[in-house]
This record gives sequence, C-alpha cells and structure tokens, in this order.
Amino acid sequence: MPTVGGLDRCEINTKLHYLNVEMDKLKIQQSALIEMRDKLDRHAEMTEKEDQTNMKTITLTDEEFKRVYSIIDREYESLCERVKVDIPGLSSNIEDYITHDIHTNFTKIREAN
Repeated sequence: MPTVGGLDRCEINTKLHYLNVEMDKLKIQQSALIEMRDKLDRHAEMTEKEDQTNMKTITLTDEEFKRVYSIIDREYESLCERVKVDIPGLSSNIEDYITHDIHTNFTKIREAN
C-alpha cells in the first residue's frame, strides 16, 4: 500500500477525523467564551446606562458659576504649587489629586454654609 509521509490513506483519514473532532470541541469552547464575553459587555453597557441615568445635572446661574469658578481657580493654583514639591512615592501630576481635593473643599464650603 502506498504511503505519504509514512501514512497510508486510512491513517490520514483517521487523523483528519480526530482533527475535525478536536476542531468541533474548540469551536464549542470558542462559542462559550464569546457568549461569556458578550454577557460581560452587556452588563457593562447596562451599568453605564444606569450610571448615566442616575447622574443629576445642575444648571448654574452666571453668578453661581462665577463663584464656583473662583473657588476652583484658587484651589487649582494652590494644588499646582503643592504637587510641584518632589516627595518620593507621590505623583507630581496635578491630575492625580484635583478631583479629590476639589470634592473635599466643596464639602467644607457646603458644611460651612
């Protein structure tokens, strides 16, 4: 019986069959993983939509905006100076601190009023 690469026709067909079985198993695993990923994506989309729905918008008058801006402007300048100091282990990037500090100061202002 003739062979190619040491395999005869029957052995080649057997190997092809086993490869097809393995490919089917991999396709099933792939489909399951894709379905899991899609579920995570849908969950993330739903969570994002809920977050956007729960956000509240405040419309400021010109006077309120000027007041808020003046507070933020002063605090921003102060923060810029504070983070320029080189302290090992701490970032010197203002963006790493601004949100927390502004929130803290707004809270203090609210409590004072």
